[in-house]
Amino acid sequence: MDDEEADALVHQVVTDWRQAALAPADRALCEHSVRLTGGQVHVTPGDLEDLRAAGLDDRAIHDATQVIAFFNYITRVADGLGVESESFIGQWGARKPARKPARQPARQPARQPKRLAGTGPRHLSSQAQPKQAATRRNDGVSDESTGS
Repeated sequence: MDDEEADALVHQVVTDWRQAALAPADRALCEHSVRLTGGQVHVTPGDLEDLRAAGLDDRAIHDATQVIAFFNYITRVADGLGVESESFIGQWGARKPARKPARQPARQPARQPKRLAGTGPRHLSSQAQPKQAATRRNDGVSDESTGS
């Protein structure tokens, strides 16, 4: 599969994985992720047998379940803290215009990591924000910063 075919498959999966040309094991994994994400209490031993019938062994089922659970966890943490998506990430499934060969841009300085505004997530009140640790002034003397 070349890059263009792979890109088309990704867009199919994102748009509607049920209509995408997936191998039986991949289709079974997508169904498993939907079950775990939407109602993990409804996953049954029969669902695990379906994964085995699609060619997955217990280790693969275990690993896939761990990855699915991690993504569910980290998404909930980000949503709960009000973390916003990076601006350079486009909407899933949106087609990008064809790329033209680009000239090599001038080397730019490394980007600094993005920091949340203030000392805590946007959903926390100022009273609930943690106190900042002691900082060291230029003269080497410790200075307690209270965050107030």
